[in-house]
Amino acid sequence: MICKSMKTALALSSVLFSLGASHTVQASQMAEIPVLNRAVEAGELIDAKDISIKPINASTIPTSLITSADDLVGREAVRSLRPGLPVQMHHVRIPPEARRGEEVVIRYQNNGILLEAKGRALEDGNQGDTIKVMNVASSKILAAVVLSDGLVRISH
Repeated sequence: MICKSMKTALALSSVLFSLGASHTVQASQMAEIPVLNRAVEAGELIDAKDISIKPINASTIPTSLITSADDLVGREAVRSLRPGLPVQMHHVRIPPEARRGEEVVIRYQNNGILLEAKGRALEDGNQGDTIKVMNVASSKILAAVVLSDGLVRISH
């Protein structure tokens, strides 16, 4: 898709060429990037309706810039983000399945025995991450693997 400024540059070069002008016209390649259409606070999830597309000069896009709306939808802002500005990869994250300070279920399973207890996550974590949790009943701090939303597993 050719952006409006590219069409303008091509039209201008056609006019100059037909007039026999010897001026050089340089057209820059444009890219379309997602930007937020509203302010998003730290901790908020980004929804598809929060995103607009904005054309920018492709040569000015840093490698840390998010270039696809799909890479923004469902992400959590790690800091306040202003509308209309490009979003850097380090400004968003995948929302954690275990959140620091929130209740989790601590699961222990061995030889057909399944035990579960209430716990509190002491760190954020996603599936497969090892985080610290506190058993609410005993106040003991344990290392646990995040299984899914609010569920962690401990081993011996």
